Amino acid sequence: EAEGPLTKEHFTHLISDDFALEKTLTPQEVWKEIDALEGLDLLKKELRSLCASIDYDREMGKDPLDSFEPYFILDGPPGTGKTTVARLIIKLMAAYDIIPDSGVSESQGADLQAGFVGQTTTKVQKLFESMWGQGGFIDEIGGLARAPEAFQADAAKTVLKQMEDHRGRFILVVADYADRVNEFLNIDPGIARRFGHRFSLEPLTVEGA
Repeated sequence: EAEGPLTKEHFTHLISDDFALEKTLTPQEVWKEIDALEGLDLLKKELRSLCASIDYDREMGKDPLDSFEPYFILDGPPGTGKTTVARLIIKLMAAYDIIPDSGVSESQGADLQAGFVGQTTTKVQKLFESMWGQGGFIDEIGGLARAPEAFQADAAKTVLKQMEDHRGRFILVVADYADRVNEFLNIDPGIARRFGHRFSLEPLTVEGA
């Protein structure tokens, strides 16, 4: 129970304590987490190149999103840290102000399929709306390629439309085994063209673990 009337100091204290944890990490803080993962040299090299490009575009007064597609693919077997890497990519893009928040809306490829064909479009739209302003991670994306063809077509068309119409509103990372990722990309050639980065992951460890 508070003692005496509330003052400006009370509210200042409340804001400081309650919202500090929501602060987006700096690029240096996110890179420290990425560099703590052993291996993944190609991924780290490409991400550093991408971030350097983002910095350069901003220095030139350009929109960084004019230079790259904010959609990523991770492929590899279980134990390769796809979820960890996806979250770090999204945190990194938030740290570089590509998206305003480092939150992640997580789902699976099966979530792109509704109970009836006519419902698929709405379901996919709602899933992508949950990504707006932050990042989306769809694991086991190949699950969509195992759905009936009618569902595949509707879902893929809607995914592509979201990537095109709302480009810049979210970061998207999808993941699965390499062959299953390929099955997903083969549903619609337009989707494959939208993903700007694909990384194949090997089993990872954290330094000092």
